[in-house]
Amino acid sequence: LDRSSAASDVYKRQIYKNGIININDVYDLPSSDGTNGQVLTTDGTGNTSWQNYTSPSLSLARIIMSANQTYTTTGWQKINFDTVDFDLNTDFNTTTDRFIVSDAGYYRVNASWRATSSSSTGLFAIAIYVNGTLARSKGYDHSGHGQIIRSINRILDLNANDTVEIYMYTTLGLSISSSSAQSSFTCLLYTSDAADERSSV
Repeated sequence: LDRSSAASDVYKRQIYKNGIININDVYDLPSSDGTNGQVLTTDGTGNTSWQNYTSPSLSLARIIMSANQTYTTTGWQKINFDTVDFDLNTDFNTTTDRFIVSDAGYYRVNASWRATSSSSTGLFAIAIYVNGTLARSKGYDHSGHGQIIRSINRILDLNANDTVEIYMYTTLGLSISSSSAQSSFTCLLYTSDAADERSSV
């Protein structure tokens, strides 16, 4: 069966005896219906076939600290979150204490730390580092009363193989509590294959 919409048109569709449908001499559609849940795929040269659908991997990891950590110098310093609470896609490297992005996309990064002392004053901050460079930060002065807690919650557009780490900033020596209720690091993939649009959130 051949069809054309006008005299000047080439044939738009051809149905062969074997059941294969050809569209505009470009695509050959399968002669069968496939099975439940399969999707139609192409090899890029005009041949299509039914394939089983493979869902994208889910990246979700929460990392905590195995012990209190003490900092004797000032400035930005890495927090060594070194104990996996859970890691659904095995994205966290326990040797380097880094989250390594498997699939490009938008990720929610959430982290916090609490100091063991509450009487210190000065600027204290927390930051997300991507590929060794500060990407987002949050900090403010402490009055010397109440617990010193800093947290950050941001959505980042990350590429495959990017590394994510958490840093803290202190203006004096400080110890961070390993309590998992207040010191933790979480990464969650929202959508994969996101556009490269690193806007501040």
